[in-house]
Amino acid sequence: MAAQDLNEAGGVEIGGVPHRIEIVERIHPFRVEEVTTAARLLINRDSVHALVGPQYSQHAVPVGAIAERAGVPMVSPMSSSPTTTAGREYVFRIAFLDAAQGAVMAQFARDTLRLERVAVIRSLTSPYSSDVADRFIEVFQELGGEVSESSFPGGGPEVVHGAFRDVMRSRPQRIFLPLQTEEVSQILDLMARETIDVGLLGTDTWDAAILQGMPAAEDAYLSHQWMWTMKAEAAAAFSRRYVEKYGAPPRSTAALSYDAVQILSRAATESGRLDGPGLKEGISTLSAHDGVSGTIDFAGSQDPGRPVVISRIRDGQTTFFAALDAR
Repeated sequence: MAAQDLNEAGGVEIGGVPHRIEIVERIHPFRVEEVTTAARLLINRDSVHALVGPQYSQHAVPVGAIAERAGVPMVSPMSSSPTTTAGREYVFRIAFLDAAQGAVMAQFARDTLRLERVAVIRSLTSPYSSDVADRFIEVFQELGGEVSESSFPGGGPEVVHGAFRDVMRSRPQRIFLPLQTEEVSQILDLMARETIDVGLLGTDTWDAAILQGMPAAEDAYLSHQWMWTMKAEAAAAFSRRYVEKYGAPPRSTAALSYDAVQILSRAATESGRLDGPGLKEGISTLSAHDGVSGTIDFAGSQDPGRPVVISRIRDGQTTFFAALDAR
């Protein structure tokens, strides 16, 4: 969709010469070695000017190393790990960092929900979980709130249930769960089975399409990179077009990938160059981009400022609630 829109508008003009945008796609299985092979083929065989993706941090980190060595700009739409861009000049992201949503959810819990006591459960095997939990606790306490926490080292439902029962002893008003969908599902199953009534706070690792139908998830608030039901006109227009074209609502990956292509096009046009250093400099110096996923402002960084979207689960449906700037 992004390439079509740009090409219909004349493509990318470099030195007075219009260039059509061509998307070269390589589909890869999930294993890291297959993802890095796909990236090397795109760079060495297909001679692409830039990479869009990978989406997942576990892939974006090793592919970013390849892009950096090759001097080929890479824009990961959804990778939120700080390691993806750390120490790299050619690697950018569209997503907010892991810790950003922890800060926003803490601020939201204190300022909007007026919570005083919150519990946090983290997975010790997930850097993501710890990064988000650490920032949430830091900001919530800075704002005068009380936090209790528990953790689990991996394993089956019994260890997750143990961590949940542990924090329930502090009688929290809500529990913050920066966990994967499977782990959250295990907690929701326990809550339903034992009729435990406590509000939840979640993050962008929750698969809302799966969890929203579970009764214990009712009235949970969670953070997202983007939502197709956002009220902003750019998001709404993109969503309408996407549904017409593909017959299903767009996920965050679609919106952020669209914006990644648009940003690369602007970088090429404004820098007047298609080589790696030119595109890299073009992205770094780009003014704030009003994309379909919201305003994206690199401000000289590889990690842009952008809003954190918050939704609420009501009556088994996840609905847009607010978009807040990260602290």
